[in-house]
Amino acid sequence: MFCDLLGASIFKESYVYAFDAFLTPGSGWRDPSYPSFSNRANYIIRAALPNPGDVRPGVLDLIEESPQIAVDPVVRYADDVTGRLAPIVLAHAKKFASLLPYGNKEGENIDSIMRNLRNGIPPDNPRSPVDILNAIWRVYFERQDQINKVEKRQDQLDKVEKRRDQLDKVEKRSKLWVLMNNLCLKSLEIYEYRDRRKHARIAANYQGA
Repeated sequence: MFCDLLGASIFKESYVYAFDAFLTPGSGWRDPSYPSFSNRANYIIRAALPNPGDVRPGVLDLIEESPQIAVDPVVRYADDVTGRLAPIVLAHAKKFASLLPYGNKEGENIDSIMRNLRNGIPPDNPRSPVDILNAIWRVYFERQDQINKVEKRQDQLDKVEKRRDQLDKVEKRSKLWVLMNNLCLKSLEIYEYRDRRKHARIAANYQGA
C-alpha cells in the first residue's frame, strides 16, 4: 500500500490513469496478501487528487473482485486493519513525496506543455516529468473524447457504414495511443537532456570556484 500511495503522491492523476489502464483489466483475481483492487483504487485516488471527485468519469469502474477471497474472515480482518492504517501511511507517503525535487521550476508548466502536445509537438523546456505525464494523459483523454463524439452519430448510419466507422474508430484510437506514447518518451528525453546540462553547468561552476 505504501508504494501505491507514494507513487500517487508523486505522480498525481497520471498514477491513477496508469493504474486503471494497465492493472485493473486483470483485477478479477486477488492476491490475499494485498489490499483489494477497489480499496487500492480508493487509496490511490485519495493520495493523487485533492478532491477525489476530480477523477475522470469511468476510470476504475471496471474493477472486479474475487468473491471467494473477499468472504475469508482473515482477509476481511486484514482489510479492516489496512483501512485504519491508510491515513497514517498516506501522511508518511506525502511527506516523502514532498522531499523530492520537483524539477526545473522555471520551465514550462503543465498548461504550456498541453498546448504543445495538442499540436503534436513535445515541450521545449518542461518543468517536471510529473507535469509531462499529467499533460500527456489530459491531452490523450481530450483526443479520445473527440473520437467518442463521432461515435454518437452512428445511429444515423446503415450497417455497412457502421462497420466501416467502427474499424475507423479502432484505428484512430490505436494511432492516438502510439502518438501519445511517442510524445511522452520524447518529452521525457528533452527534460532529461536539459536537466543533465543544468547539473553539468553547476558542477563546472563548482569546480571552477
